[in-house]
Amino acid sequence: MRPSDRPSRRLTIGVRLAVAAALATLTAGAVGPAGSSAQSVVIEPFEFVAQSAIVAADGTLVIELDPPATMAPDAIVQVTSYPQVTSRAAIRSLIAGERPQRLDQMQVAALDVPRADDGRLLLTVPVEQIDVLATHLQLRGPGIFPLTTEILQAGGTSAAVVSFVEQAPVDEAGAPIVETPPPAPIGITFVVAADAPPSIRRDGTTPVAALARNRVERLTELLETAPVEVAVMIRPELIEALAASPEIGDVELVGRLRQALRDRHQLLSVPYLDVSPSWAVGANQVALFRRQLVRGEDVLSATLDGIDTERAVWFATHPIDTAGLDLLRELDVRQVVSEAAFVDLPNGRGEGDGRLRSITLGSGDTLPALVTNAELDTRLRTRPANIAMHAHHLTAELVGLQLEAEAASGGRRPASRAVLFAASDVTTLDLPTVLAVMRSLTTARRLNVGDVRSVVATADRATSTREAELLQLPQPDLSGATDLSFAIGRLEAAVASTTSILPAGDPRPARWVRLVDALPSSNLDPTDRTGYVEQLDGEMGDVRSAVEFSDETGTISLGSKRSTIPVVVTNSADVPLRVLIRFSSSKLEFPEGDQVVTVDERLELTVPVVVKSSGRFRVTVQAFTADGAQELIGATPVTVQATVLTGLAQVVTAACLLILATWWWRHTRQSRRRRLVAAAESQANHPSQAGASEPIG
Repeated sequence: MRPSDRPSRRLTIGVRLAVAAALATLTAGAVGPAGSSAQSVVIEPFEFVAQSAIVAADGTLVIELDPPATMAPDAIVQVTSYPQVTSRAAIRSLIAGERPQRLDQMQVAALDVPRADDGRLLLTVPVEQIDVLATHLQLRGPGIFPLTTEILQAGGTSAAVVSFVEQAPVDEAGAPIVETPPPAPIGITFVVAADAPPSIRRDGTTPVAALARNRVERLTELLETAPVEVAVMIRPELIEALAASPEIGDVELVGRLRQALRDRHQLLSVPYLDVSPSWAVGANQVALFRRQLVRGEDVLSATLDGIDTERAVWFATHPIDTAGLDLLRELDVRQVVSEAAFVDLPNGRGEGDGRLRSITLGSGDTLPALVTNAELDTRLRTRPANIAMHAHHLTAELVGLQLEAEAASGGRRPASRAVLFAASDVTTLDLPTVLAVMRSLTTARRLNVGDVRSVVATADRATSTREAELLQLPQPDLSGATDLSFAIGRLEAAVASTTSILPAGDPRPARWVRLVDALPSSNLDPTDRTGYVEQLDGEMGDVRSAVEFSDETGTISLGSKRSTIPVVVTNSADVPLRVLIRFSSSKLEFPEGDQVVTVDERLELTVPVVVKSSGRFRVTVQAFTADGAQELIGATPVTVQATVLTGLAQVVTAACLLILATWWWRHTRQSRRRRLVAAAESQANHPSQAGASEPIG
């Protein structure tokens, strides 16, 4: 209705006089017997339930109130408007109780206010730009206008409820602009985490702790009911443990989480366990961090049926240094978000103003960073007396932030501001309060509630290099990094070598690997870490010490150049073990080299040897893991008696035999010649030869 079509001002004045008379009647009962007025008291309070966030010019807004149970039938509801506000400071002062000069005021009998089925008052407030009607509330032009709502009745006035409404722009003639492009909003985003220490125990079981389960339950409840997108950081090892739990409720919980994430929300990439990138660099365990990150992504994808993870955003839930950020940048991280507790804001400058931060990397490049406002975060953790009012006021303050940003940029770049609500532990949040705030934020056209990557990217594009405040990074505690890294390396080698002697399919190595993997987790209790190390050393030590050499062989006699040495190996473990046997001696050769054998309870091993020297000497024998990486039995001496001729003795003997053979051959030949000569001489001197020598007469 245009102003020219409205009733005259005279009627308006008459209505106001009638209301004033009614109020005089209401307060008359408070006059004391002496004729003086009784002191005004505050009546039972009522609660703000909801209100229209935007109202068209010359339109109507609805205020929902939960009235006091003892509200008198003749009570009056009074709504007052004030000049528009343009800053958070003005909004906060109004919330705190300060009142500027009023712009307009209207009153209506409580009995005339419609009620919902649950008893709520549905107060419809027509608004006008020019003060014409007492039944309308003036809001002069477009902008954000404060309102107070009170209930008046005999005996006093209720405490005023402060609220805010935005009136949409109008054209030069005062007519509302139907299709008005919204002002450049500031981004609002939510990031929550559900983390827990490693679930694995010394015996290999992975029971889910009650606190860890509660965190996942609270996170799932938030995601199922949140009206906006939430970025989620959840520990993959925790989800894996829940999915493998024998408890039906745990498996169902994972299913609910899976469905909630699939419907709307964003899942951030995180390492399988809570391994700090700063620790990984400081401990020279970068490869371990890479494996943990990839494993975490794979586990989340497998457990949550292929839901993609977002690696570009890193939610810093611990202090991180430049070296750690350099590693993250190499792994495709492009944005950092963090609670204020984990960074150093320079003298608190700019905290809560929504300005984007900048982190300088070792290369000189920068990463955009968004940090929470500690005061705003606190307001999501404590349940107020009136949640709806609390959410409305918080939304109004963020609208005030947008107004400031718009003014500071000359109306061109308020999108350079963004606000992060984050919780590294979802159980610290009051869910009804968070949900109410989320719902309230979505009603304000000057705010854009979106996913974290888009919100940060939008602010980054709108922020010049000189405007981004440099974020100071606290130095994380890396005092024990080297010692822990050494322990991990030692245990990894021990697991590999001990596994090589166990039969295939033995379940212990898988558990050992999981215990070693848990050691670098930042949230692992130091007592548990020490217990894991002791458990690993004890179990693997028992396996390796089960192999022994028997001393029943005594002195070994070798009577030929090629022979064998017997060795008896025993095994006290409950499974066969594969070991490597190694002999060494300067006087023996071992043609078959080291021998890998399987020892059940007792093994009698014969090792082929070639004797290089006779005499009495010692041979050493050792046992190693099957991969040869770790010694099981140190050098053990075995006494050997070799009686064969070898080396120089063989040469001398051969020479002597040759000389003897030569002498014997020559002696035999000479003896034969002498016998032949002697025989010839004996025959010539025989009497039978005398007549033969004389001539015949």
